[in-house]
Amino acid sequence: MKTINNTNRSKILLLNITDEQTGALSRLLDSEKYQLVAASSSQEALRIATDTAFCLAIVGNATSTDDITLKKLKSSYPWMETIVVLPSSDTELALEFVRSGVHDCLTSANSTEEFVMRIKKALAMGQMKRELTSLRQHVAMSYGFDNIVGNSKPITKLKETLRRIAPTDISVMINGPIGSGKELVARVIHHHSARRKNPFVTIDCSSLPESLFEAQLFGETSVAGAPDSSHSKSLLMEANGGTIFFDDVDRIPPSAQPRLMSFLRDFTIRAQGQALPTKLDLRIIAASSTGLASMVDEGCFSRELFYQLSVLPLQMPSLAERPEDIEMLSEYFLRRVAHEMNRPYFEITRNALDLLISHRWPGNVRELENTLKRAAALCRENRIDADDVLFISTDSDIPVAASQVSTKAPETRTGRLDEGQRTIIIKALAENNWNFTQTAQELGIGRTTLWRKVKKYNLSKETVTS
Repeated sequence: MKTINNTNRSKILLLNITDEQTGALSRLLDSEKYQLVAASSSQEALRIATDTAFCLAIVGNATSTDDITLKKLKSSYPWMETIVVLPSSDTELALEFVRSGVHDCLTSANSTEEFVMRIKKALAMGQMKRELTSLRQHVAMSYGFDNIVGNSKPITKLKETLRRIAPTDISVMINGPIGSGKELVARVIHHHSARRKNPFVTIDCSSLPESLFEAQLFGETSVAGAPDSSHSKSLLMEANGGTIFFDDVDRIPPSAQPRLMSFLRDFTIRAQGQALPTKLDLRIIAASSTGLASMVDEGCFSRELFYQLSVLPLQMPSLAERPEDIEMLSEYFLRRVAHEMNRPYFEITRNALDLLISHRWPGNVRELENTLKRAAALCRENRIDADDVLFISTDSDIPVAASQVSTKAPETRTGRLDEGQRTIIIKALAENNWNFTQTAQELGIGRTTLWRKVKKYNLSKETVTS
């Protein structure tokens, strides 16, 4: 066995490739990206492959017996691409290799430049397959039922309901407070339905201005306020075959509600410039964090549209309703944070967990996740203690140390709360060598907010360290 360009980069297996060809490939391929490993026989190639992962195998002077070797190699590395070099233009042999899954067939008559070009194409194809597989695994891991973390009674009941309704096409209305995980539930429903391979399109009803809502939803010539006069793409048609998710559905403009009601009766849409309507195949999921039923009673939301969207209503519990899930959720989020921060793990002490469990969590699961991200950024030696837990005060935009939170009546803004905030800011600035951008990120606030607080408390590097 010979190894050319001995790096830790992607490995290419060469079988029956001449020294001259190997040298040419070594010169023309990026030596910083690829390592060439040459084998003189099929037996040696298979032996090497037992403990070395290859992204590409190239077989020279290929015969029909090499097909068996390639199949064995592919069984070990499904994402490995293969190229064979035939001694002559043998069409039957080339077809045999193509039928067995070989990416490309060349002959010895091909120039070295063309050879390298075809190799790069095969490598790009293999990379695309690996990325697609990784994406599918990520989706499966992110939207499995286990990602709805908890074993409390409300969550257990919710997951049982989702398992029953996900394979159906029933329209679902998800009600729940902000930060309780409504979009995650919508994606879980989609992922466990027959539509999982088709689009999941989110419409944030609170972010689309009323003047553009219908144009975006139905795809019409731009109206006043749009950037140009071109045809906008219909979000409904974009979701065809999949699921469309109306987030903050209570914010759908009243002017657009009648047309959406009409669409939901027969799921037909007439695209701009088309004489005949198009029938769409969609599943509808909506979510609201307000009392949509009370809005209907007050005449602020169409009753008919409410019933069309709420064929099956789901209620998301607040985090305060399931405190027994906080410890499990904390472990789940800290595993994710450790992965994102390229750290091996994060340990959380019992005192810190007790503080999390006793908190009221007005921001629900989202607030818990952000609190743990802050704690992970500020803790030392991967160990989160009570002093690292900072809560966002309801009357302030700066984190408050858990040790400053009291069940007694709140003191004045110039009392203990302000002093606690000042201490936290000084500590974070010192640990980041007064880097405002990094400090703001760790505290979970905007850089402008940090500047304002520094000015309010009259802080400077010289006065604090002196």
